[in-house]
Amino acid sequence: KVVLRNTKGNQPCTMNGAIDKVGVKVITGEDTVWESWKCQGKVDTQPLLLGTGMEYNTTITWNGKIVDKCKAGDMAQAGTYQAIPVLNGKEITEGKEVFTLK
Repeated sequence: KVVLRNTKGNQPCTMNGAIDKVGVKVITGEDTVWESWKCQGKVDTQPLLLGTGMEYNTTITWNGKIVDKCKAGDMAQAGTYQAIPVLNGKEITEGKEVFTLK
């Protein structure tokens, strides 16, 4: 689950919440295994207007496969991974979550 929250004080903010702009990057060690926003093809914009303190929630699901150059490969191996939220291509590291595959 990715939550975007307006923290601009008393100012509303606008943004594009489309799946090619709001995403999750999954890594293990230094290796990137999946980036949700890549390989989406043509995506319509999803304009958002967030008032003060408002949130936009979206759920992004990874099927567990390693993706390289838009081709799904093998299932990810057991180990420790990180899910890092990404907005407009920039990682939001304070929102990252660590998880384990067994």
